[in-house]
Amino acid sequence: LATVAPAVGATFGAAVASEVAGVPYWPNWFAWYAGHALGTVTFAPIVIFALGGEIDGWRKGSSRARRLEAAALLAAMAVTTACVFSQARLPLLFLPYLPMMVLVFRLGRFGAASSTMVLALVAGVCTLSGLGPLAGMDAGVGMQAEILQLYLATAVLMALPASGDLKRRSIALREIEEQATLQRLILDRTGDLIMTLEADGRIRFVSASAERLLGISPGDLVGGMPQRLIHPDDIADVTEVHRRVLTEPDRTFTVEYRVVASGRQLGWFETHARATVDENGRPSGAVVIVRDVNDRKTTERRLTSAALTDPLTGLANRRAFDDAMDARLSLDDDARPSALALFDIDHFKLVNDRHGHAAGDRVLRSFADVLQGGVRSGDVVARIGGEEFVAIIDGDLDAARLVCDRIRHRLETAELVSDLGVPLSVTVSAGVTVLPPSGAASAVLAKADEALYRAKAQGRNRLVLAS
Repeated sequence: LATVAPAVGATFGAAVASEVAGVPYWPNWFAWYAGHALGTVTFAPIVIFALGGEIDGWRKGSSRARRLEAAALLAAMAVTTACVFSQARLPLLFLPYLPMMVLVFRLGRFGAASSTMVLALVAGVCTLSGLGPLAGMDAGVGMQAEILQLYLATAVLMALPASGDLKRRSIALREIEEQATLQRLILDRTGDLIMTLEADGRIRFVSASAERLLGISPGDLVGGMPQRLIHPDDIADVTEVHRRVLTEPDRTFTVEYRVVASGRQLGWFETHARATVDENGRPSGAVVIVRDVNDRKTTERRLTSAALTDPLTGLANRRAFDDAMDARLSLDDDARPSALALFDIDHFKLVNDRHGHAAGDRVLRSFADVLQGGVRSGDVVARIGGEEFVAIIDGDLDAARLVCDRIRHRLETAELVSDLGVPLSVTVSAGVTVLPPSGAASAVLAKADEALYRAKAQGRNRLVLAS
């Protein structure tokens, strides 16, 4: 607009002047265009600024000290401009730019507008009065006016863009400060621990929740290495995850580990980590969120235990036994002989029918205690059916036979009574087979079951070795 409107006006004005007064068209067009364009560039921003109410808004929104500072700077601007344009001996036209830029940096857009207004007013009065470096030029008044307008336009094009950039920077800085305040509030209120790490793993920042989660002040952690908080058995896993975070900055990694602080284990924690990158896109460190998952791990262990435990006897259940069998058969270790013993309580249905299910449950729990007490700590015992129990016994077939006979004898001589105080006479039969170093668990269990069937057929309360 500052160039188009003067060009349109110059076109018509120069045409009229050429027709009426007979003056050359193009010199007149250029003079018209230069004067109006420079005048528009110089004074239009100031007029728009004033009419938009920004001057009045600045005055109302500024403190008394701020207004006094503005008055002093504008006075310095006026004095400097008067000194420059009241003499023609020294080329000091650059000098008013210095207080003008101070006003821009100190007062922003108001400083830019007010300083150019002072510059235009003082320089214009001095030049029209025949004073200053422009008045001494060998040129007409019109040319002096155009040169003055060019000088003022240069000042405007220096001051206003700079003030606009400062305004944008001020807004951006305020937004950054607001975001930083919000982030600090979130960090202080979150239950998770948030840390930033250098590329070598050194801790750069720790949120305030470290005091609550770890019992350690954030300041005591900054500058140190996180390995001192990690259980020795878990350090390798955490270090590997940090390495992968730096080599794959576009991914988020998760690792679980135990935390040790002040010589005591605080439990299980989970970390989510992602790399930070510099202006060149290279990993410069990591941001990690640390969460206390000890309750979750406790629940997981409890659920896992419940899934692998027989609720009535407390022994391992069929699922746990299958897992143990698969693990033992996958060892493929000929040097470690083992045996599988399958137990079945004799006439258990009669116990339930005659004395009730509560008595039957007491018999099952009693045999579980006998079985558990009759084997070594490394042996596996489980309840795999109603009255069926199984044991994986370390040792050869002769050792397993001795163990099973001892168990059978202890149950036979156990003093059991029903809820009504009626004595219960309970015996157990067993089938034993060698546990091969490899093979299918079902085939091994079938051989033990076949031996158990023969023990039942031979009169019960006895042990039969598989053929």
